[in-house]
Amino acid sequence: MTSSIIPLSVDETVNWSNEELAGIHLGDKRLNKRAVELLEKLSKHPVGSIPHGCDEWADTKAAYALFKNEKVTSEKMLKPHHERTWERVRKHKCVLAVQDTSFLNYSHYEKMEELGSIGTKEQNLRGIVMHNTMAVTPDGVSLGNLHQMLWVRDEEEQNMTAREKKNRPIEEKESHKWIESLKTIHEKTPDDTLVVSVCDAESDIYELLVEADKSGANYLIRAAQDRCILEPEVDKVKNSLSTCKPKADLKIEVSAKKGKKEPAREAQVSVRYRKIKLKAPDRTKKSCPTPLPNLEVYAILVREDNPPAEVTPVEWILLTNVAVKCVKNALERIEWYCQRWQIEIFFKVLKSGCRIEHRRLKNFTRLQPCIALFSIIAWRIHWLTNVQRINSALPCTIALAEHEWRGLYALATRLATEPSEIPTIGQAVIWIAQLGGFLNRKGDGHPGVTVIWRGWQRLQDSLSMWLVFNPQKKLMGKT
Repeated sequence: MTSSIIPLSVDETVNWSNEELAGIHLGDKRLNKRAVELLEKLSKHPVGSIPHGCDEWADTKAAYALFKNEKVTSEKMLKPHHERTWERVRKHKCVLAVQDTSFLNYSHYEKMEELGSIGTKEQNLRGIVMHNTMAVTPDGVSLGNLHQMLWVRDEEEQNMTAREKKNRPIEEKESHKWIESLKTIHEKTPDDTLVVSVCDAESDIYELLVEADKSGANYLIRAAQDRCILEPEVDKVKNSLSTCKPKADLKIEVSAKKGKKEPAREAQVSVRYRKIKLKAPDRTKKSCPTPLPNLEVYAILVREDNPPAEVTPVEWILLTNVAVKCVKNALERIEWYCQRWQIEIFFKVLKSGCRIEHRRLKNFTRLQPCIALFSIIAWRIHWLTNVQRINSALPCTIALAEHEWRGLYALATRLATEPSEIPTIGQAVIWIAQLGGFLNRKGDGHPGVTVIWRGWQRLQDSLSMWLVFNPQKKLMGKT
């Protein structure tokens, strides 16, 4: 599936960072150049500190000066990456716009300014709220970030009563993030691509469904509320679906539940679906001056009818406005929802692989462009993890510059001779993962993001020495 692959330029003066930030406009050509150079440097050492990634003191000072500059914002930093992502989206007939929220905890840096609460009053945690939307293909390849929002919670809001919070207009609530992302994505969706916003149960807000119905945006969400439905069958969603006969059986992978000490497992589930008409919820005039309309949606019930003992049974109710008229449609929508976990992996890379919560900058203002830059790096590591699973036979040059794959080959095989042909992306990623501790035994499956980001950093450290002993190899890959 070559349309999911992102080839790098073979021009010695152009690398992936040049291409990903092509057209960046920070208000000064020197700032533009510095941003591209910093992206390239930090991407080679994502786990390390900024001084580690920059090597020299002059470059380190330039990096901190970049994040300090008032002209440099997260929006400007991400704009060219968003444009590249939409270019990749246009190559596909269907793309999932996966939304989710994560909290960045900076409580361990007491002197950091402009932070807000990210937990309960008892926890007393301070940090930033981040809401991301990623473009993911139905087979699981991340195409990049589509939208990112960063904010600090208002202290006055934390002191509101539950009733006061509930009676605010939706535009004033934090949950409006789901609607804002849905609208932004829909406005930029190309005509020839079906883009579907995929969200978890937190997004089950009736106003989001209304906005999608009004604008024509596509969505697939997991229901958190058992809403009322109207004629021809006045009932609740769950009971109405439960009365349907199962239309299919399916095996799905269930992730581990650490809090409940439940290991990852495979679950046998039944699938039921039908078209229903949701009754609009009542809202106070203060929170919603105009009554909300009733809406027709497609509902899918995914249920584990005979779960093993001592595990939490699987039960999902999925709501969508993308037609579900047959078993094939229902199974496809379930596969789409299963790809929602890709954004969880992205957050893991950003937090653990890029150590974004350990970037010690003065305040929220300076953190924002730093988070944006590392979000691009985290995406690339995430992409590298999944791309070799889709078509492992493709040449590794889709992801590695020539000096990188030649150095990787020498390091992995311990051979001074050059290979007779370019290694595949599947082989190259295995080698990178082995540098990070992957054993590659039978039954180990595909390497995960942790061993890949560890191996990637070790590779970049080794390449410096490899280039010393191979001076005939130019830095960007020309011989």
